Amino acid sequence: MPTNYSTAKQSYHHLSEVEGEKIEAYVSEGLKPAEIVRILGRTFS
Repeated sequence: MPTNYSTAKQSYHHLSEVEGEKIEAYVSEGLKPAEIVRILGRTFS
């Protein structure tokens, strides 16, 4: 069976300062990482 490799370039984005502050607040409230990325509309990776 042939192996399929993706040749699409992946795009990465840094967190903004505001997003970092929001993440800190969510973590201090006890939210789990999966909940935080869902709220921020980011991917979990």
